[in-house]
Amino acid sequence: MSVRFFYDFNEELVKKLTEHFDGEIEAMQFERNQIEQLDNVEKTIRDYFNHIVDQMTEVIKATEGKIYFEQDDEVIGKLGIMNNYLKFTRKNRSIEVKIGYYVPEADLIESIVLSYVVPGIKKAKIKRVGKIHDGSNFDENALNYYMREAFAKLDIFKG
Repeated sequence: MSVRFFYDFNEELVKKLTEHFDGEIEAMQFERNQIEQLDNVEKTIRDYFNHIVDQMTEVIKATEGKIYFEQDDEVIGKLGIMNNYLKFTRKNRSIEVKIGYYVPEADLIESIVLSYVVPGIKKAKIKRVGKIHDGSNFDENALNYYMREAFAKLDIFKG
């Protein structure tokens, strides 16, 4: 190998290493994309709950614990109204959506995992528990659906 004047070995080295480790680079970018999708979903959920809690500040204070909101590193948000709740929990590769509702006949709160939000090819998808196919994209309409599932059966909605 002859050395030319103004030869930049660094450029050639980077090019050859990039070609050699192309599969690893693609896998890392794919992994980063999936984590970014879940981070975006988490931000959407936090923004949604923060907006609701801001609107209900007076009500939350007045009910003395009957309406509450919790969040931490693992629990993205848990909104509880009377004996019902809606909870989003960040898992390693998904976000778990769980609701709990009061069953008066048994005098207990039953909880159900409704779905998981998982990374998709371009956008995060909703994966319903017990369903084989991919669901729809996750958006604010999905959050509204989960709110209805968790809180539509409260006594305040019964005529």
